[in-house]
Amino acid sequence: MSELILGMKSARMAADAKLQKNCIANMDISCMMVLEMLDAIESLQSQLSEAKAESGWISADTDIPNDSGRYLVNVNGFGVRVDRYTKSEDVNGWLKYFGYVTHWMPLPSPPKQGEE
Repeated sequence: MSELILGMKSARMAADAKLQKNCIANMDISCMMVLEMLDAIESLQSQLSEAKAESGWISADTDIPNDSGRYLVNVNGFGVRVDRYTKSEDVNGWLKYFGYVTHWMPLPSPPKQGEE
């Protein structure tokens, strides 16, 4: 999987370099603005990833789980609960608190035998 991501990043860098070269050669201001916006988007995506990693909580408004399963959720008005997220062809959503989940995160790993 990491090879695929590295390949995609490499292709993106090559495309960006080619686009930048064409923008400069043609003195195309709108093209340069697009490059600046792409840089800003990349920076914001990086900042978002760092913020998610720091808190562990993921906003339900901006992201949903990739897989069906049980998750720790913050429910508006009810606090922290465990709920099941279902992702299928027919249904995508939280089982009990649909519409009220504000944030979610994967459940932590259970303690190992002998840990206190």
